[in-house]
Amino acid sequence: LRGVKRDAEPVNSSKGPWVVEPDEKAVGRFGIIRTNWHEKTSSGFQAIYVYLPGKRDKDEYHGFFKTEHSVMEGEYDFKINGMILENVPVKAGHATRILLGALHWTAKFANQLNILDSKDRHVTGIQGGTIIALPIGTYHVKVGTRTVNVEIKENEITDF
Repeated sequence: LRGVKRDAEPVNSSKGPWVVEPDEKAVGRFGIIRTNWHEKTSSGFQAIYVYLPGKRDKDEYHGFFKTEHSVMEGEYDFKINGMILENVPVKAGHATRILLGALHWTAKFANQLNILDSKDRHVTGIQGGTIIALPIGTYHVKVGTRTVNVEIKENEITDF
């Protein structure tokens, strides 16, 4: 179950696109952040930056292409391919799994797509033919002056 430990005790109060699960690989005061990038994600779109909450001038950790990231327990802001997730819990002895899907911009390379979060804040821009990994949720995609809602689902590629 999402956001619930095996003994049915809630582990995250917010309903963000992540799940916190016990993990014996997380030792000491460290937890694991798990980013299971979709296998078809384009090169360069498998990036995570980890910040202290509200302090995005210098990252605590960053990684590219890796699926497991060890960080000290605490609460963090993450930036995943430009998308900000705020106040994400990392617990010692647990893995915080970011629920990821992907967006495939099906246009020719010369065409650019701007991706905005659900509050119309800029996430990133991509060229046609690109597949970008994103946390699950609703995004606004903008082509020229037109904006359309797109839903990203876990482990799925959404064609646009």
